[in-house]
Amino acid sequence: MSHNFSAVVVNYNGSDFLMDAVNSLLRAGVAANKIIVVDNGSSDNSIKELLLRHPEVPVIEIGCNAGFAVAVNRGLDLVTTKYALLFNNDAILDVKALGEFEHVFEDKPKSAILGAKLLNPDGTLQNSIAEFPHILQEVVKLNKYRGINFDKVTRVESVIGACLAIRMNALKTVGKLDEDFFFFLEETEFCLRATNMGHGIYYVPTAIASHAQG
Repeated sequence: MSHNFSAVVVNYNGSDFLMDAVNSLLRAGVAANKIIVVDNGSSDNSIKELLLRHPEVPVIEIGCNAGFAVAVNRGLDLVTTKYALLFNNDAILDVKALGEFEHVFEDKPKSAILGAKLLNPDGTLQNSIAEFPHILQEVVKLNKYRGINFDKVTRVESVIGACLAIRMNALKTVGKLDEDFFFFLEETEFCLRATNMGHGIYYVPTAIASHAQG
């Protein structure tokens, strides 16, 4: 089944898992020419191996490790579909995930960013949502999502960027990722900006991805 999604996959020395990530996107319905791989100066053979198997996959080679946000933004520049999926190179997407994301986007027209239910490779639940950092978190370790029902679509403050769906029209007001963040909290700041502009951020438990956290 074909979906109105492109995928942006940031790669850095991902020879052990990049091919599996790309193959899972293909199985889930992303067209090969809509899987945009952005390479952050890898020194392994991951890109060479990918292009031997899937020469139709677009690859952007930055030439250095410019950081996650820079790489994502270069990939987003090539997206022409209604939705984009930010997808880690060490993740595996469930075949039904894109359809589940589309359903929520259609059901909640003010939604801009959706996050998947992330699982560890052994099937146990991985952290999939976050809240905006504030002083009480550090002082008394408050966590408003403790006890959340992880089987229900829920509006949240922030989702994890390993498998994150974006309504591309929202970027007209929200903008892309802040490139001042190299590799931490970039998706949290992105979600905060979207929230401040009136967009909704949702956790979607029926959209599932396995993530190795490499």
